[in-house]
Amino acid sequence: MSTASTRLAAKRLAKIASSELVAATRPALRERFLRLERGARAQAKRIETGERSKYPADLRNFEGVVMRAANLVFATTNSADLERLIEERSQFDWSIIEEAGKATGTELIAPQLLSHRRLMIGDHKQLPPFNADKMIELLSLPDKVVEALKIGAEFIGRSLRDEVTEAILDEVEESPDSAPALCAGAIEALTLFQTMIENEFSRKRGRSGQTFAMRLNEQHRMHPAIASIIGQTFYSEYAGDGLTTHADSKKRFADGPCPVRSLEVAKLPEVPVLLVEIEAKQAAGGRIVGEQSPRWHNGEEREAVRLILNQLRPANVKKAPTLALLSPYSQQVARLRDMIGSDTAIHPAALGFAAPAAEGNFCFTVDSFQGSEADVAIVSLVRNNAHTNIRSALGFLSDFIRMNVLLSRAKWRLIVVGSFRFLEEILEEARIEGKSAEIEFLGTLFDVIAELPPEEMRRISIDQLRGA
Repeated sequence: MSTASTRLAAKRLAKIASSELVAATRPALRERFLRLERGARAQAKRIETGERSKYPADLRNFEGVVMRAANLVFATTNSADLERLIEERSQFDWSIIEEAGKATGTELIAPQLLSHRRLMIGDHKQLPPFNADKMIELLSLPDKVVEALKIGAEFIGRSLRDEVTEAILDEVEESPDSAPALCAGAIEALTLFQTMIENEFSRKRGRSGQTFAMRLNEQHRMHPAIASIIGQTFYSEYAGDGLTTHADSKKRFADGPCPVRSLEVAKLPEVPVLLVEIEAKQAAGGRIVGEQSPRWHNGEEREAVRLILNQLRPANVKKAPTLALLSPYSQQVARLRDMIGSDTAIHPAALGFAAPAAEGNFCFTVDSFQGSEADVAIVSLVRNNAHTNIRSALGFLSDFIRMNVLLSRAKWRLIVVGSFRFLEEILEEARIEGKSAEIEFLGTLFDVIAELPPEEMRRISIDQLRGA
């Protein structure tokens, strides 16, 4: 049972327990009610601390009463509370699922069973369900899946052998040629939101054809310059620039004061998009180290982040601006956290910035920061090596979806630290070999950035940050 529903039940019970109604009832009934209230508080505490215990039947029944009486229920898609509501055949006017692109197909089923009107909101071009990429990689090898099913069939317990499981095992055993279709269907079910959206957008409709999907292409978060980069790079198949900025937001960014400033504009230009160039390792002739393992971190880029923090300050605004340090790699994030933690002179909180997360954290991986935002985002790309193979050279930087999330978190200023010449060289080499399709978005990214006027984008070297 969820902590939220137990806590709510305990709160309701406490209110009733202190009422005149309970005080006036006969002693035996009053004591039973007070015992239930004490049990609810104890159970909520046990759940919060992770202690396993038997769930009291009276408390479970009372929680059911509270949930059935609710007009609004907030829950994760895999909450046990939803299972209870389905078992009780509860129905709501609407089921609304936020971040639907992050949920698997099976996670989307439960909330949809609770209403005949359903609304799913999400972005299928940002991070998919957790570990979906590993599942898709496995399901993309039907022969391996068939082999695994044959080996593992005898280990599937009776509790998991329902009609569907038996039918799949029988079909794979009798018709191995059906495995590719089954695996393709499994991938579509795994990424159900993406499947539904893409199929609907590609469907040819007649005059009377109805659509159940629409695209919201007007954004409110980002400076128009940042939105232009994101729209043209990651949503280019749609009309126009892929993203438009709401008129009120345009006015806010055009007329309102930027909440961050630079101490020395000559070192750190005050523009919405700033690229800080680290020399490519291959061209450096041993002058720089580049990326290092374990996977992966980059000392030159951390030094650039240090120099940026030395120059960056909140402007004269009432509310402290938020700042986030982002990277695709957890090792770089950990070392950035250690760097600012050991030097109060560059710690964002000491400089007057607010953390974008409630726990006061300033450093995040791209996966942990999806759905969040900050007034200024400093991004460390990390990769800078001598590899020529795309995957070995770029790693996460070849991931269209992760790069979309990484570059779309900033509201006022996006500062990206990396070896852009290294990325351009890898793209050029891939184009020569005819293998650039999966990273062609990087070419679009550089083209779009190059077209921005100087008052919106600057590309500087780390030496400029040093004052050279």
